[in-house]
Amino acid sequence: NLRVIPRSASFRFKGSTKDPKSVGEELGVDAVLSGRVVQRGDRLDMTLELIDVKEYSQLWGESYKRTMNDLMSVQEEIVGEVSNKIRPGTGAGTGIAGKSETTNPAAYRLYLQGKFYWNKRTAADLERALGYYNQAIALDTGFARAHLGLAETYLLQGQYSDKRSSDITSLAETEALKSLELDNNLGEAHAALGMIREGAWDWAGAEREFKLAIEKAPGYATSYHWYWIYLQIMGRADEGVNIIKRGAELDPYSPIILINYAEAFLRVDDFAGADKILMKVLDIDPQFFFANIWHVAVLQGTGKTAEALEVLNKMKLEGLSSNGLGFVGYYYGMLGERAKVDSVLAVLLGDPKKQQPDPVSVAMVYAGLGDADRTMLWLQKAYDPDDKSRTLANTRGFREFRLVYNDPRYVALMKKVGIM
Repeated sequence: NLRVIPRSASFRFKGSTKDPKSVGEELGVDAVLSGRVVQRGDRLDMTLELIDVKEYSQLWGESYKRTMNDLMSVQEEIVGEVSNKIRPGTGAGTGIAGKSETTNPAAYRLYLQGKFYWNKRTAADLERALGYYNQAIALDTGFARAHLGLAETYLLQGQYSDKRSSDITSLAETEALKSLELDNNLGEAHAALGMIREGAWDWAGAEREFKLAIEKAPGYATSYHWYWIYLQIMGRADEGVNIIKRGAELDPYSPIILINYAEAFLRVDDFAGADKILMKVLDIDPQFFFANIWHVAVLQGTGKTAEALEVLNKMKLEGLSSNGLGFVGYYYGMLGERAKVDSVLAVLLGDPKKQQPDPVSVAMVYAGLGDADRTMLWLQKAYDPDDKSRTLANTRGFREFRLVYNDPRYVALMKKVGIM
C-alpha cells in the first residue's frame, strides 16, 4: 500500500541541513520528494527531485516555471507525475483542487498557517488559527477545509481556553455543517461532528460520526485521536489502544497525538512505555505542555520525586488555561508542595465576581491533595444540563481522578452524564 507521510511530520525538516537519505530513514519511508522554490515577484521557479532512500539515487526530477496563480494547478501536476513514477497509471485525476479545496493560492497559504497554529494547542495559538482560517474564507467563501478548520479550532477552545462550552460548540457545529454543505464527501468533518455530539452527551451519535469519519477519510489521524478520547470516556480503554496507535502511525510527528498515545500507557501505569513516546515528543517540541506534564507523571509514578519537581518548576505557566493549571496543581499536590498548590488554587478561583472558576480544574487540584470530598464537591458543580461539559465527561478517562472512580457520588454523577 502507498503511504504518504503527513505534512506535520515532514515540515519539521524544513530548513534542515540533513540529506534526503537521512530524512527518509528517520521518517521510515522509501522515497523523499525534496526541492527548492524561489519566488521572484509573481514568478515561481521550482526544482524538484524524488530520491530513493535505500539506494540514494534519483527516481525522478523536474523543473517548473510558473506564476503564483498557477500554484494549485502545478501542485496537482507534480503529484500526478510523482504518483505515476511510484505507481504507473495513477498520475491522472489526482483531484487536489476538489470541492473541499481552493484554487486560490493565497487562501491555501492562509489555511496552512491556520493548521500550523491549530496544532500548537495553546489559547493564543488557537486564536491565531481562527484568524488565518477566516482570512482564507474571506478570499474563497467556498473553501470547505477552511470552514472545517474553524470548526476544529472552536472545539479545541473548549479545552485550551476558558470559553463557555455551549457558545463555542454552537459555532463549531455551524462551521462543520457548512464544510459538509460545500463538500459532502469531506469525511474529516464527521470527526468534528463526533466531538460536537460528544460535547452534547449524545454518546451513540458521537460514535456514529467517528466511525463515519474513519470510513470516509481513513488517512486522517485526528479522527482516530478523537475517537480514542471517546473510547476512554466510555470505559473502553482496551479497544482504544489500537485506535490511538493507528493515529500515531498515520501522523508519527504530531505532538498531541503522540502524547495521547503515551497517555494510553500512563493509564495502565506502563511508565517505561509512556516515557519512550514522551522523549520523542520533547525532541520535537521541548516546550509542549502536555509532554512535560506527562513526563512529570512518569517521574512521580516511578518515585523520582526530586526530578519530577525540577521539571514541574521549570515549566512555563504563563498563559495556561484553567485545564492546564489543574494538571499543574494536581502534580504539585502529589509531590507534597502544598504552598504551590495554594498558589495554583488562588489563580484558578480568582475573583468569582469577574469570572466563575472552572470546576473540573479545581476538582483535579483537590484530587492531587487526596481530598475526595472537595474533589466531588467541585465535580458536582461542573454538572449543568444546560451547558454540557465535555471536560466533565473526560474525567472518567483521566488517571488524575482515580481517587473518586469508585466513589458512589462519582458513579451517580457519571450516570447523570449518561456514560455509566
